[in-house]
Amino acid sequence: MKILMVTDGMDIGGCETHIYELSRTLVRWGHEVALLCSGGRFADMLSKEGVRILYAPTNKRDPISLLVCAWRLRRILREHFDVVHTHTRGMSTLVHFLCKTPHTVTVHLDFPIRGFERRLCHFGDSTLAVSEDICEYLTREYRKKREDILLTYNGIDTEHFAQMPMGGDIVHLSRLDRDRSLCACLLCEVAPLILKDNQRRIHIFGDGDDALRVRKMAKRANALLGREGVVLHGKTEDIKSALALGDIFVGVSRALLEGMACGRACVVCGNEGYGGILGDENVSSLRKSNFCARGFEMASAKKLSVDLLYLFRHEEVRARCGAFCREVAETHYRVAGMAEDALLAYRRAIEEGYRSVLLIGYFGEGNFGDEVAKEHLLSLFSGRDIYLSSKKEYQKREGVVTVSRYFGVLRAMRKVRTIVFGGGTLFQNSTSNRSLLYYTLLAKLGAFLGRRVVMLGGGVDTVRGRFGKQLCRSALRAFDVLTLRTEGDANTVRSLGIYEKCAFLPDLMFFTHARERKKTRRCVLVLKGESAEEEAIHLYRRLTSVGYRVTLGVLFVKEDLSSCKRISDKTGADLCIIREEKEALRLFGKCDFVISMRLHGAISALLSHTIACLYSGSEKNRKLIHEVAKRAIALGTKTPLYAFSSLDEFTISKILFYKKEAVGNSYGFGKLISFYREKLTKGFMLLQQGLLQEQPWEPSSCLREQRHPQEPLLPWTFRERLP
Repeated sequence: MKILMVTDGMDIGGCETHIYELSRTLVRWGHEVALLCSGGRFADMLSKEGVRILYAPTNKRDPISLLVCAWRLRRILREHFDVVHTHTRGMSTLVHFLCKTPHTVTVHLDFPIRGFERRLCHFGDSTLAVSEDICEYLTREYRKKREDILLTYNGIDTEHFAQMPMGGDIVHLSRLDRDRSLCACLLCEVAPLILKDNQRRIHIFGDGDDALRVRKMAKRANALLGREGVVLHGKTEDIKSALALGDIFVGVSRALLEGMACGRACVVCGNEGYGGILGDENVSSLRKSNFCARGFEMASAKKLSVDLLYLFRHEEVRARCGAFCREVAETHYRVAGMAEDALLAYRRAIEEGYRSVLLIGYFGEGNFGDEVAKEHLLSLFSGRDIYLSSKKEYQKREGVVTVSRYFGVLRAMRKVRTIVFGGGTLFQNSTSNRSLLYYTLLAKLGAFLGRRVVMLGGGVDTVRGRFGKQLCRSALRAFDVLTLRTEGDANTVRSLGIYEKCAFLPDLMFFTHARERKKTRRCVLVLKGESAEEEAIHLYRRLTSVGYRVTLGVLFVKEDLSSCKRISDKTGADLCIIREEKEALRLFGKCDFVISMRLHGAISALLSHTIACLYSGSEKNRKLIHEVAKRAIALGTKTPLYAFSSLDEFTISKILFYKKEAVGNSYGFGKLISFYREKLTKGFMLLQQGLLQEQPWEPSSCLREQRHPQEPLLPWTFRERLP
C-alpha cells in the first residue's frame, strides 16, 4: 500500500513519536510510506528507515504558508497514493478540500474549539482516536457515530526498551510548554522535601516556551538542597539512555508509556490531572485518557510528594509496580497492534472512496460484451452513487444516473471519488486514434482532479504508431489500479514501459453462473462484420451435411446484423439476436460446439460448458486463447478453447472431431470457471480494501515448463497480486 503521512513538525514529542513508530513499522511490513512535514529530528531519523521525507511549511498557518502547502500537496498527490493519513487539524482540513484520495485522520488530543473552527474540522473517511475519552469527545462535540471511530493506542517498541540498566533517580520527560510544564514545576517544588534525606536526583528532559521558569525553580530547589538535586538536560533523542537514569518515572501520555515499557515504577502527573502511582486499581480508568489523567483531580505538590516518598521507602512496592507497568505495556501497547489498527482504518477509508463511482466504457452501443460488463459493474457497485457514461439512456435504477459521454462525464467527475474503466479493450487504435485519445483524456483528467482511477479486468491491444503508443503509455500511467484480464495484455503494457503495476483480474463475464444443459445436434456460428460471408455459407453447408442445425448468433447488432441477415436469406439458417446474457447461455448450452469470431461468444460458450472455437486473427482473441490454455494445463485439464484462423479450416473431418469431443466432454469446465470466478470475487474484495496490488503472487512453475500443443506460450512477464 502507498501511504502519505501528513503532519506539522517532527521534532521530539508524543504525537511525533507515534508517527515515527507507525511509519517505520509500516515500511518494515513492505508498505511504501512518504511523510510530508516541516522537518525535524524524527524526520531525519525516518529518512534512514526508508521513509521518503517531503518538506513544506505545514507548521505555519499564515496565508502564504497555507498556499505553499496546498500547491505542494497537490503536486505530491499526483503520485497516486492509496491513502493519506493526517495527524493535525489544519492539515486534515487542507487535505479534505484539496483532494479526493481516501483520507484517514488520527485525533491525538481533545483540542479546544470555537464555532467557526468546528465547521472547518474534518475527520476523514475513517477516524482513529488514541484514547476512549477522545472517542467520547468526538461523539459529543462533533456528533460522530461511535461505530465510525476506530480506537487505537500509542504503540511502544517494547523489545527496544527491554533489558535496560536501572538507576536510582527520578526521571521526567515532556515538552516544557505552558500547557505541559506543571509536572516539571511540581517536581522542582517538592525536591527539597523528598531529596533532603537521600542522594537521589530528579532528571528533567525537555524544552519549550516555559523552560526558563522551570530552570529558575530548579535553581531555587538546588540552593535549598545545597547540591544539584534537580538536573535539567534539555531536549533528547536518546529516550532509552534518559530512562536508564532512574527507577521511578513521573509524567503522562507517551513518555509514561515508554517508562512503563522500561519496567519503571510510574506516577501519573500532568496538567490535566493527577492519577497517582500506576497500579491495578487505577490502570483501567487511566487507559481511557491515554494516561493523561483527564477527569482526575488536579495535580498538587502535596499529592506528588506523598507518593514519591512512599515509593522511596518501600523497595518491594517499587519493584512490583515496575513489573506491573512492563506487563501492561507488553499486553496493550505493542507497535504491531498500532500498525494493524492503522491498516484497518486505511481499508475502511478506501472502501468509503468507492461510495460514489463513475463507470466509463463503450456502453449504450449494443455490443454484447460491453453490455454484460456494464450489468456486472452495476451489480458490483450496487448500493453506491453510480454515474454511468452511456450513449443511450439507461433503464431507471435506484442510485444510477446516466450521463452523456462528453459534458455529462465532465460534470460527473466533480461529484465522484472513483472513476472505473470497466471491461473491454478500451485502449487500442486499430481503426483510428480518436477513441484512444478520448479515453486517455478521461484517465488523465481524472488523475489531475485527484480522483482514484481504476481499470477493472480490461484489455490493451497492440497499439500502432508512435503517437498512439505515447497516448496509451500516458493513459496507463494515470491509473491507480490497473487490472488486466490476460497475460498477453500485461505483455503489451510492459512493452509500453509500465512495470510492476499490473494485477490479474479475469473478464467480468466470469461472474455469471450457468447450469449445464443437455446437448443437441446444434452449432452456433458467431460472425464479426462482413469479412467472411462466403466462407460462412460454405461452412453452413458442411455443418448441415453432417446433420447439424446451425444458428447465426448476432452479438453486435450495429456491425453484424446486416451480414448475418444476408447469410440467413441465402442459406435458411436460424438467426438469433443475442442482447442478454441469459439468452446467450441458454442458446450456447444446447450446442455441441460454438464457432465464434467474437471474444464474448467464446466466453459464453465456456460458461455454458460448451467447446468453443475462437478466431485467432484478432489480437485480444489470441490473448484469451493463450490464457485459457495455460490455466487448463495448470489445473490438469484439457483446454476447451480452440483457435482457428479461417472458417475454411472446418472440414468435415474436423467437424466430426468436435462432435466426438462434445460427446466425451472430458474438459474441466467446472475447474476453469471456478478458478476465474474465485479470482474475480477475491480480486474485487481486495480492490475495495486497497490490497489488490499489495503482495505479489507468482504462477505455478507448470505454466512456464509445459506447452500446449495448439499454441506456444508467451513468457510470464507480470505478477498477479493476491493475498
